[in-house]
Amino acid sequence: EALRVLEEKGLVEIRPGASGGAFVRHTTTDKLTENLNLLMQLDHVNFDHMAEFRETIEAQATRMAAERATPTDIDRLRAIVTHATEVLRRDPNDWAGLCRADINLHVALAEIAANPVFLAVIRMIHQTILGDVDRFALRGKRHLAQNLTDMGTLVHAVAQGDVDMAEELAREHVSTFNAHMKQRNS
Repeated sequence: EALRVLEEKGLVEIRPGASGGAFVRHTTTDKLTENLNLLMQLDHVNFDHMAEFRETIEAQATRMAAERATPTDIDRLRAIVTHATEVLRRDPNDWAGLCRADINLHVALAEIAANPVFLAVIRMIHQTILGDVDRFALRGKRHLAQNLTDMGTLVHAVAQGDVDMAEELAREHVSTFNAHMKQRNS
């Protein structure tokens, strides 16, 4: 019975036969992502809910990244900002290219924070929800340029090890994004 419950939850796979048995499955955030997407589609989770959650989680992850970043980590973050700058230099309206760079930055900060829970949640939110849903796309040269500036100042604060500034900039970055999304979707 316990194995059936674990199988229903997607944690084990039960294979019949001589070479069968109960096998641990690689777990992902797919179920959680699916449920969160559904909650958002049904408007049970709105922009304010997501922003409040993101401001807290991402600000803390960024603070931790500023505490723990190595010179190699800083080089990686700077490379992401450099790539984002090149994306907008080629096409100042390339929201998809900047979005990918922004997602890479948030995920990299979570990786540097070295907390697997933050990483899983931030990766899920950015790669699966914000990165795939067109209604969350930034539009307009001014918003894209501001996002790029935010990315650069955030990386600078992390590089300086300024945990308070990094945390505050991450919070402001999410707040600005949320304000833009609310305006765009109202």
